Amino acid sequence: MAVGVNSSAAAPDDPAAEAAPSVITLPELSSVTPTTVTEYQRNTFTITGKNLSGVTQLLAADVSYPFEVVSDTQITFTAYLGGSDEVHLTVDGAGGSSNPLSISILPQVWEVPADDLSITYGQAGQLTGDYTKLTQHDALYFAVGDETYTPDAQAEGRASLTLQPRTLDAGKYGVVLGSYAPARAAQAPEIIPERPAGTLEVRKAPTEISYAVSEGTLRGSVTAAFDSVPTGSVVVTTQSGTVNATAPLDSTGAFSLSDFSADSSGFTLEYLGDLNHLTSSAKEATTDPVKPIDPVKPVDPVKPVDPVKPTDPTGTRPGETTSTKPAQPAPSKDLARTGSPTDLAGIAVTGAVIAALGAAGLVLAAARRRHQH
Repeated sequence: MAVGVNSSAAAPDDPAAEAAPSVITLPELSSVTPTTVTEYQRNTFTITGKNLSGVTQLLAADVSYPFEVVSDTQITFTAYLGGSDEVHLTVDGAGGSSNPLSISILPQVWEVPADDLSITYGQAGQLTGDYTKLTQHDALYFAVGDETYTPDAQAEGRASLTLQPRTLDAGKYGVVLGSYAPARAAQAPEIIPERPAGTLEVRKAPTEISYAVSEGTLRGSVTAAFDSVPTGSVVVTTQSGTVNATAPLDSTGAFSLSDFSADSSGFTLEYLGDLNHLTSSAKEATTDPVKPIDPVKPVDPVKPVDPVKPTDPTGTRPGETTSTKPAQPAPSKDLARTGSPTDLAGIAVTGAVIAALGAAGLVLAAARRRHQH
């Protein structure tokens, strides 16, 4: 009787015997830190989970990033994430892809307004801005219109930039202080028309014309504030407004016209201005002859003053009558002493005699008086 052999049982050392299949497990993610970052900032992320030692690829927003396996439960990687409000993170292993994790992305504060500034063309100006509101400060710039400049200095939250004379043409410019993310440091900032901005105003510089005419040649120059040099030309017109000639300015702002014949009524020089300089003018007018001064009228002669009347020696006042009779001699002592009735009677008699006899009576009266004494 033949003995059957169980073909299903293999000898222990049979090389055809198959090895038991190994168990293949998927990577499993449990957390990531940090969970919230600002866009395009450099961050190092730590991922924890299971079965991570066999990870072959790490993806964030479908972009592959280099990573480091710390252990079977931990992986780290560094990246600049951005472009959306949220980024999904996964890893791939031999068995396939892991479950996703989410990282929240905050918007970057790219720019803040700079301080307002107003200057005249040809004048240096200093822009300033506060960068404490920016998310990062390692790549600051000033954006003036569509041009960018690196700050000269930054300290205590303030950045500054000195604009050299004639850096910008006359006009108004929006000014912001911004910060590049390191991944974008070599790129120009994105221009956002609605962005808040300070203002830089560059005013046109005032000008002045000086000139002289000598031997039929008109020479002059146009100068401007802050030593800027005007360009363009000067137009010469007559007093009636007719264009006489046009003189271009050279590289120094000077002009010259030979065989220049000034209109007898005068002329006007007008600088037409340019992109950065204001117009100006100078007028040469004929001078009206000076009117002769009216001769001074002769002064009326002074009327002679009436001579002063001599003072009356008698001291009489106007209206009083002055006697022309000779002064009477003073009475004698004898007469002065007379006071008796006899004397008074004698005087009366003498007066009667004088009245009756006149001068002869005076003689008789005197003789009688001597006889009595």
